[in-house]
Amino acid sequence: MVNNRQQLIKAIRGRRTSGKEEYAKPFFKWAGGKSQLLYEFDPRFPEDLSSGSINRYIEPFVGGGAVFFYISQLYPLRQSIICDINAELILAWQVVKKDVHSLINILRELQEAYDMRDLAEQQNLFYQVREEMNRERSRFDFSSYGEHTIKRAAQLLFLNKTCFNGLLSVNSEGSFYVPAGRYRNPKILHEELLRSDSELLENTGIHHGDFSLCAPFVDEKTFVYFDPPYRPLNRSSSFTSYSKGGFGDGEQRRQDS
Repeated sequence: MVNNRQQLIKAIRGRRTSGKEEYAKPFFKWAGGKSQLLYEFDPRFPEDLSSGSINRYIEPFVGGGAVFFYISQLYPLRQSIICDINAELILAWQVVKKDVHSLINILRELQEAYDMRDLAEQQNLFYQVREEMNRERSRFDFSSYGEHTIKRAAQLLFLNKTCFNGLLSVNSEGSFYVPAGRYRNPKILHEELLRSDSELLENTGIHHGDFSLCAPFVDEKTFVYFDPPYRPLNRSSSFTSYSKGGFGDGEQRRQDS
C-alpha cells in the first residue's frame, strides 16, 4: 500500500516525484480524465475504505482510470471491477493485465520506428496505423483473445500517444478520425509504468459493456465511483464520442431495475 498520498496524487497527475517511478497511473490519455481532480476527490472518499469495511471498488465508466489507480494503491481492497462500453479501450486494459511483456515488445518496435523518421514520415506512419485499425475493425473479433488482440492494443496506444491532443475518439461507425499530432519526442513506450499497472490489475475484473453490467457486483461493502460522460452544456462544449454509440440524454436519464 502507498503511504504518501501527496506523492501518489502528483504521480497520477503526471508530476515528477522523488526517486524511481513506483506508482501505477493511467497508461492512456483520456478526455475527461480525473487526474487533476484527485486533490478534490480525496477528502470526499468514504472513511470506511481506510478501515477495510468497504473492500470492493467498482468503476462502470473507467476511461483512463485515474481514480481507480489512486484508490487501488491507497486502500486495502479485496477486489476491484472496472467496466467501459468502449471495446477498444477495454481491449487495451485486458492486454496490459494479461500480456504486458508482449505489448511492451510491440510498442518498443513502434517507438523505434517512429523515432527514426522525420516529422513528415512520422505522420505517414501514424496514418498507416490508423488506416489499418479502421480497415480491420469491421472484421475484428473482440470476443476472442490472442496475438491479434495484443497487436491492436499496441496500435491503439501508439495512436493515443501520437494523435492530436491525445483526443482519441471515434465516429458513428467506430472509426478513429483524429489527425496526427506534431510532437518532437512522444513517449510511446513507458515500460516501467505498464509493468506497474499490470501488477496492480492482477486482482481486478475487467468487463466490456454497459454500465448496468456492474449492478450485480454491488453490495454493502462496495464503493462505486460513477462518472458517466458529461451532458454537454452547449454545442461548443459537446463531446460524447467515447464510443460509437455516444452517450446522449436518453442514457443520462436511464434507470435500470
